[in-house]
Amino acid sequence: MSAARKFEEYERRLERGPARVSISGSGVYDGEILRVSGSARVEGDLMVSEVRASGSLTCVGSVKATLLRVSGSAKVAGDLKGGMVRASGSLSVGGNLSAEESLKISGGASIAGLVEGGEVRISGALRASSIKCRTLVANGSLRVGGDVECRSFELTAEGRSIIGGSLRAEEVVVRGGEARTVVRIGPLEISVSGRRKGFLRVGRVEGDKVDLEYVECEEVRAHRVRIGRGCRVTGNVYYVEEVEVDPAAVVKGQLVRVKGPHEGGCREGGDRS
Repeated sequence: MSAARKFEEYERRLERGPARVSISGSGVYDGEILRVSGSARVEGDLMVSEVRASGSLTCVGSVKATLLRVSGSAKVAGDLKGGMVRASGSLSVGGNLSAEESLKISGGASIAGLVEGGEVRISGALRASSIKCRTLVANGSLRVGGDVECRSFELTAEGRSIIGGSLRAEEVVVRGGEARTVVRIGPLEISVSGRRKGFLRVGRVEGDKVDLEYVECEEVRAHRVRIGRGCRVTGNVYYVEEVEVDPAAVVKGQLVRVKGPHEGGCREGGDRS
């Protein structure tokens, strides 16, 4: 951030005044650190070095912290920006979520805007408008309205995952995990594994090395491609070096071999209809 931008942010903070923090239970807030065991409500924008909350955290504004660790429920009305973000339980962000170093979510997260950062690891369910990060490893469900862009993408899908736009990464690996059904019997919740595999539905997949199973998409473009079991491609598969299609997979279009980026043009095609 430039010096001018930092000064503007400082002026805005002075105009807003300090965040007002109400804590129910035990905790401490000294302007730099917020630690809560119980519940806390923050009125205004919170700018601190560290947030640790066990229980419930509600922020009527935006949050900026070098470290944010929440176990329980956290709701942020505005943007959430941090170096490292850890959320176990439920996380809701009304704006964008930025984790410069890493983001780890265990449970469920709903982000109204963009998710961006370095390493992103999801164990559970994530909803977002779009995702842009260095690496993404997810075991569970993804619901993304727009595009997903990263260097490495790995998904073990449980249930249905949807990417409304394109998936672009240097390396893409998608596997279908067991779909689980939660049955409630009185106060107990029992997770039952079924035979049906989880799957990913996406518009287009682009990458260098692409390895897909249980994926429904319109088109695939990559240097090396493997279309595995449970896949259905309604359009063409474009590849540069090699392609492999499982006998149980469906490719409605053609397998089109193209020249490298410095050569251009198509070389050959094969009908798979």
